[in-house]
Amino acid sequence: RLDFTEFNIAQPFTCGSSSTPVQCTTTDGPLIGDCIYDSMIVTTPGSPAPPVVCGYNTGQHMYVESSQECNRVSFNFELAKNVDRSWKIKVTQYDSTQDQRFLAPPGCLQWNYGSLGTINNFNYKDDSSYHLSSQRYSICWRRERGKCSLCISIGVFGMSNVPSTVKPSPSSTSTTPWTKLAGFTDSICCSADTPSANCATSGANDFIEFQGAKEPPAGSVFKVGDGNRFCGRWLGIASPPTPAPSYSYKATNAAKTICTQVTPYRMRVHFSDGEVLSSTSANVCGESTSTAKTNDISDECSKFRLYGNRRGTVGFQFVWWQADC
Repeated sequence: RLDFTEFNIAQPFTCGSSSTPVQCTTTDGPLIGDCIYDSMIVTTPGSPAPPVVCGYNTGQHMYVESSQECNRVSFNFELAKNVDRSWKIKVTQYDSTQDQRFLAPPGCLQWNYGSLGTINNFNYKDDSSYHLSSQRYSICWRRERGKCSLCISIGVFGMSNVPSTVKPSPSSTSTTPWTKLAGFTDSICCSADTPSANCATSGANDFIEFQGAKEPPAGSVFKVGDGNRFCGRWLGIASPPTPAPSYSYKATNAAKTICTQVTPYRMRVHFSDGEVLSSTSANVCGESTSTAKTNDISDECSKFRLYGNRRGTVGFQFVWWQADC
């Protein structure tokens, strides 16, 4: 287990952020989120390697499979990039005699235990951050004694664009304005391995996947699952029926609480290898009211017009808790 007690190196390639005040062009989309300056790479011979990370990751952790061929943690720095760098990583090695309750299940890069906490993507510091590209990993939770469901609620959420209209159901012959469905429809949160998806142009190729998601209470037989994949700038389609513990909802953060009883508790993170930007130079990473009203379905870097004012490049931060049986 690698605990990033302190981790702050150069940011990835970004557009118009406080750390990189460079305005992107229409052709820069494939570079956004790439660790082209500094990076940290962990090798796991014989096992899938964790994603390459950079930027701000203080408080994050990773579980990696040990190897007889040696695991390496390598930092690569672009010394021409003038930034303050600092890192401190705690390394804990586990063997087969350790308490299995503290070991991550296979395929879980991050492993959380307890009844309440927060999670966020790599390089998340605040709502001006940019999520990293080419990220595919799972965040998992240990089910605690006396708890029967896991719930998550939004702190910050902004990833991908969504089409201007979507089908209410796969068999439907009509479409519905996307603002009524933004954020939870499996059919518009797509990946390149979905043959029928047009991810390259829709931009809806960044998403989280939360199996068995439904609005609380998770155990109710009268609640229908909302879907498994979530993308866009708005998590869910309704105000939360139940508040998260110790969390104050605001108009800019209003979103849906989603829960699951499917175990093992697992959330899959899927960020593509770049972002879709507007083909109009003046609209790239737009923030003005006039731009935002028309641009949030074609430019992932632009701010959102209705819910939360989030860019589609920020990523996520969630409050999570385990509910009693």
